[in-house]
Amino acid sequence: MATSAGSVDGRTVDRLRAALAFAGVGAWEWDLRTGDAWWSDHLYGILGRRPDAIPTTLASFLECVVEDDREPMRTALREVLQTGETRAVSCRIVRPHGAVRLCRGQVGAVPDETGRCRLIMGALRDVTAEELERRQPEEALLRAFRDQRTELLTMLESAPRALLLVDAAQRIIRSNRATEQLLGWRSGDLVGRGLPVLSPEPTVVLDALLLAATARDPSVPVARLVTLAGQDGLPFSAMMTVSAAPAAEGARFVVMFEARGSVAPVDDDAGRHAASGPADEAAPAVPMLPLSGS
Repeated sequence: MATSAGSVDGRTVDRLRAALAFAGVGAWEWDLRTGDAWWSDHLYGILGRRPDAIPTTLASFLECVVEDDREPMRTALREVLQTGETRAVSCRIVRPHGAVRLCRGQVGAVPDETGRCRLIMGALRDVTAEELERRQPEEALLRAFRDQRTELLTMLESAPRALLLVDAAQRIIRSNRATEQLLGWRSGDLVGRGLPVLSPEPTVVLDALLLAATARDPSVPVARLVTLAGQDGLPFSAMMTVSAAPAAEGARFVVMFEARGSVAPVDDDAGRHAASGPADEAAPAVPMLPLSGS
């Protein structure tokens, strides 16, 4: 340390070392003229090495760095050598027993009388504990999301009525047992299918999805009386209710189907099908929206 400290007296050096340790900073120096290097005691602590167990070389230091972080460290050193400007660095240190520590710091250059880089100096601080504390709110949000996802899937599976999660592209991404019983399709066979293919009248299904997607109040469900066809191909009438989905599983909609009765074909101009269910169970009046245009 005396060589790199120059005219600085011993007491000042001791105070500097104490200040670095108090601040949790590990420091190092690399003399480009002599090739000598110096590491502070706290740097050895950050690396998890004893001074007599590792050479004070750049190569030895980089061996302590996670492999993916070595090249960014080399790049920072090259830039300091080329420009003389200080660079912020971040790296993960692997200790001998496998513990990984996140470190941040700076690397800078000290020029000689001619302006050339004479000395490279660096400082690292172990910020692992700070980073873990900073991430606690994020982890809490992730846990809440996972809890919400679990609750949603539990409710979906145990619901007595047919429920499906549908994404923004109208693809089915999950369904429950009641859906299997209603349509005759296994849940795995439905996943990835477009929801409109379940109906001989796909435009009615698409219209309900469009209404739900453009609703001013997403908490208000959209209802439609639709015709569905099960795996056996037989059509039947069902009430379709579309609601906005919680932000889980990539879903955009929660779709519920409730069977109302079989559907028989008719020959008059009133329509292709007539519901055999009671007339008082007709769908509530919801204005139709065009499927094309904005």
